[in-house]
Amino acid sequence: MKRPKRWSVPYTEEVIGASMDYGIVRGLLRGPLRGLAADRKQFPPDLPLSGILRHDTRIRKYKKGEVIIRQGDYGDSAFYVLEGSVHVLMARLPTRSAGGRIGQKAAKWARSVAKLFQSRSSFPEVRGKDRRPEAEKGQGQIVHLQDFPEFLLEGSAADVNPEFVAELTSGNGHQGETFGEIAALSRTARTATVLAASQETQLLEIRWQGLRDIRKYSLRWKEMIDERYRSSSLLSHLRYAQYTSNLSRERSHPLSDYEVTEEGNNTMISELSHLARHTQFRSYGEFTWQSTFKEMAESGARELQESEPVILKQGNIAGELILIRSGFVRVTRRYNHGEKTVAYLGKGQSYGMAELYHNVNLNEDGFGPVPMDYQHSLRAIGHVDILAIPGPVVQSNVIPHLKPDDVKSLKVDLERLIKDQKGGGGSESRSSANMLEFLVEERAINGTAAMLINLDRCTSCDDCVRACSDTHDNNPRFVRFGPQQEGIQLTHACMHCVDPVCMIGCPTGAIHRDAIGNQVVINEYTCIGCSTCADNCAYDNIQMVEIRDKGGDFVLGSEKDEKLGMVRRTPTEDPIQKATKCDLCENLVTGPACVNACPHDALVRTDLTGSDDLFDWMSKS
Repeated sequence: MKRPKRWSVPYTEEVIGASMDYGIVRGLLRGPLRGLAADRKQFPPDLPLSGILRHDTRIRKYKKGEVIIRQGDYGDSAFYVLEGSVHVLMARLPTRSAGGRIGQKAAKWARSVAKLFQSRSSFPEVRGKDRRPEAEKGQGQIVHLQDFPEFLLEGSAADVNPEFVAELTSGNGHQGETFGEIAALSRTARTATVLAASQETQLLEIRWQGLRDIRKYSLRWKEMIDERYRSSSLLSHLRYAQYTSNLSRERSHPLSDYEVTEEGNNTMISELSHLARHTQFRSYGEFTWQSTFKEMAESGARELQESEPVILKQGNIAGELILIRSGFVRVTRRYNHGEKTVAYLGKGQSYGMAELYHNVNLNEDGFGPVPMDYQHSLRAIGHVDILAIPGPVVQSNVIPHLKPDDVKSLKVDLERLIKDQKGGGGSESRSSANMLEFLVEERAINGTAAMLINLDRCTSCDDCVRACSDTHDNNPRFVRFGPQQEGIQLTHACMHCVDPVCMIGCPTGAIHRDAIGNQVVINEYTCIGCSTCADNCAYDNIQMVEIRDKGGDFVLGSEKDEKLGMVRRTPTEDPIQKATKCDLCENLVTGPACVNACPHDALVRTDLTGSDDLFDWMSKS
């Protein structure tokens, strides 16, 4: 087999079975992308701008009302407006929205039925030259749900508050707007729904590998994308955050003296906009945090914790409300000569409101007359984005609008904090505290579907391993081994992380999120066997396997051999490899085969981004 390389399968060929025409690329560089074309000399010879456009982009056309991307879905591409305009909805679509989208349940059944008719071999990891099912070849492959047109039904647009709608246009021939780059680069869900607003809307879709390379060699595009990353979703996050969701986009707030605008100091803005003006965006850690984690983990838990960037320190003046925009944060308290982990926070959670609420209500609730400092330290785990709202703004603009349930919850938190101050200790049991520390140190809190085994129930029968093998080419996709704590084993199986760093270096986009179930899966058709994903996985949960033909022989790669003016392909000694990992049995309606096969209910797939499900399972086991 010809050894695959990054551009062996262009984006357009992967999706519609055809390559981007050279003439189209030239037209883009002379027209809508002429600003980017000015930087073409900055690109290296082996990675030309024209090559990126030809292999990592495709042109998409939409009719008015057609859904381009949907809030909450995962996507691995960004869009550039070439012609027409789009509407960006900072709210979910009305429930009456429909029209052509394949339902998750129906798609699951289709995959399960296709699995029944798939030919099976007695040898492990058998591959052909092209194992894509017929339904996935050419236009309409079911793994790309965005390729099916979906329209906002007539009249349902009235259900969308116009205050939540923004418009992006092509700029009448000037450089167009981009959208979708935040989710594509940060491996997160879409923060907004985007609809085609004109009768003929034409977009350039750029898969994230191409976007990454353009950012690297075009300073102008990098600055544009980074600025949008920092600002475009700020209002969206504040609108849905726990303590700020009650603020209004309609109630007006006067500008202060240091917020002078062209209209003067008498200008009124919404409460939410006022809050956004004072909110700071900060980032901690690196996108490629997995390399540091592997090095520090070998040094020990103390070194690992000290390598985590400090967001705030226990004992500092409580001066800000911290909102977690993405990533995970370790919450610690001083303990003897070190620190102990008491909790961790994820996207959408916050820290500091209890202290700020106390400081604005001194003596009113019986909590004492002394202002309260931060009672914990926060450290960034991996890469973390936060929003920091100054204390005075919170006390004057957020606390007065708190919901009654939030006030009640804050008073409970304050009672616990004051008890801890007086030496009452935390409310968590020693077992829970040890398990929490274990999960954070192993970075298992990143997993949405971690495989845990209760070792007191497990009899080592290996039924789970055999079930996985029977489902996946006679080769199990996990290793029944891993670190242990409190009789619970964290097994080496893909956890389908919130932040799947395995995707970072993939040159072809073969490892991606499934559009139906959001699992992290590998497209073996576009996998080139570079092992980047396996090397990047912080948990060693991706294996490289040597593939075989139907006769059981290893498939050897071939390279060009140029002699006497003739070109032929000669086999190499190294078999072709493909990356494999757990896919949560995406082709089975019944779910993961490993869980269903366990005769003793010793195995579970659970979401560790919150500890409640884990502790409930432990208490019942």
